[in-house]
Amino acid sequence: MAKYLHLQSANSTSSLLETVKKNVFAPLECDSVIKYIGISTSVQDDIHISAIIQEVGTCLDVYHGITPEDTVAIFCGLTFPYSILDKFKKVIEDNQEAITKSLTSTSETKLSSGVNFLVDVQKAATAPQEEKNEVSDVFAKFMKK
Repeated sequence: MAKYLHLQSANSTSSLLETVKKNVFAPLECDSVIKYIGISTSVQDDIHISAIIQEVGTCLDVYHGITPEDTVAIFCGLTFPYSILDKFKKVIEDNQEAITKSLTSTSETKLSSGVNFLVDVQKAATAPQEEKNEVSDVFAKFMKK
């Protein structure tokens, strides 16, 4: 898993770490597993890579660059967010009956009888007529001279 952050006002390490922890996407797992960190900070930002590594986890490689204005950070090789998936699973299990009822209610017909009487009329009008073949007619097809 990877996290990408584009921050316009991350001028300190603590604000960057707060954004990493509290964002709308899946949270970081607590196992400190990470492969790569890439951070490109603006010249006036006071961001310390060592504090980020201490908080996020020890990685294989770090890229640190300088950008004119914004801070861009990417964290790659993170553990898949199983803790948030476990929360989803629990919510689904707790609401299993309501979910099942909701899904089946859209496919059930609760009317006592159908209101589409025209289908029955059309079926009666287009009913195939049976051909009455006599034995001589059937043999006549095969007995052509």
